[in-house]
Amino acid sequence: MKSLSASSVVIRDARVAHASNDGMQILGHFLLSQVGADRVAFFTKWLKEPQDDSLTSSSYFIEKIGDVVYVDHLELEDVVLFETTRKNMIDIINHWHGWCASDAHSACKVGGYDVSIERSENGESFEFHTHGTH
Repeated sequence: MKSLSASSVVIRDARVAHASNDGMQILGHFLLSQVGADRVAFFTKWLKEPQDDSLTSSSYFIEKIGDVVYVDHLELEDVVLFETTRKNMIDIINHWHGWCASDAHSACKVGGYDVSIERSENGESFEFHTHGTH
């Protein structure tokens, strides 16, 4: 198993099993609670719209300003907000949908391979990986 980067989130059995507090924890919880199959198209379309905008979805505040997207939790003040580019967020949402829909992974259900999302050291890209089995 590849070691995780310092900036990562591990999803196991449809929950955040481990996350760094640099926004990755918020990303994991946001994906689990807000980006189901029926919401992928909505968020992708919204992110592609060129104007600056914000929305509240459950307990999350999502804002796009220029090329930057912010995801914050409205109730967890001690957790750092997630920040990335619009392109990265669209890629993350689309990749998440594929991994979540797969029966081989435990992203959105119990059992299968754990899924991790790792941020590169320069913060410019994200990679998805699988780890172990149950």
